[in-house]
Amino acid sequence: MNLLQSLAGVYDSQSSRAGAKREDTDAVLLPLFHTYLAAHITVTIDMQGHFLDARVLDVKKDEVYTIVPSTVDSSSRSGPEPPPNPLNDKLVYLMSDAGSYIQDKQMVLDIQKRCRAHEQLLAAWSLSPYAVPQLEAVRSYLNRKQTASDLIAAKVIIPEEDGAIDGKKKVAGRDILSCVVRFRVLDQEAGKGYVAETWKNRELFQSWISYYTAFVMEQGKIAQCDTPENVKKNPADEFVKELIG
Repeated sequence: MNLLQSLAGVYDSQSSRAGAKREDTDAVLLPLFHTYLAAHITVTIDMQGHFLDARVLDVKKDEVYTIVPSTVDSSSRSGPEPPPNPLNDKLVYLMSDAGSYIQDKQMVLDIQKRCRAHEQLLAAWSLSPYAVPQLEAVRSYLNRKQTASDLIAAKVIIPEEDGAIDGKKKVAGRDILSCVVRFRVLDQEAGKGYVAETWKNRELFQSWISYYTAFVMEQGKIAQCDTPENVKKNPADEFVKELIG
C-alpha cells in the first residue's frame, strides 16, 4: 500500500464526520472536493427557485463558516480570471443582472464573464445523474437573473440615488462584489431530517463528490477523469494503475 492509499484509508474511516462541526473544536473535516469560505450574505429561496429573503450576516453573532463545493482550480484560485466555485460563491459570480445597476461597462463585462463561467459549471452538475433538488432550485433561481434586484429589495444592497450600485461600497465590511453569498433552500414538504442550508447538507456534499470524483492527478495534471468504477477497471496508464493498486 502506497502513501496515497494509506491517506485515503484514513479519510474513509472518518468520512462520516465530513462536514460536521464538533463541539470540542472549531476544526471541521471537509468533504472531498470542498473548501470553506466566510459568508457575508444568506439568500433564502424555495424549491422552485423563487426568492424569499436575504440578510447580511453578523460575524460576531452568526456562524459564517460555509462549506462550498470546489474544483481543482477554484480551490486555489488566483490571477486576473479566477475560476468560480460551482454553487455558493462571491457575488461577482452570481449577479447576472449587473448591467442594470452598474455603470462601469468594463466592470459589467467582467461580471458577466464570471457569471457565465459559474452558470456553465452549475449547469453541467445540475444536468448530471448526480443532481439533487436543492441544486436544481439554486440553478433555477440564478437563471432568473435578478440577484441584484432581489438584494436591493431586501435592503442588503442600498443603491445610489439614481438607482445604480457602487461596487466599492461595503456590505458586512466587504466590497459588495466580493461578498460571499450562500443559499438556503426551503422545502415545505420535506421531512424532519431535511437540511435547508446548502453548506450543511450532506446529500448535496455527496452529489458534488459523485459528480466530480475520480480526478487522478500526476505532477499537478489530470491523469484520468472518470467514475471510480471505470478508473479501477480501465486505468488510463501505468501511473494510475499503480496508484489504485
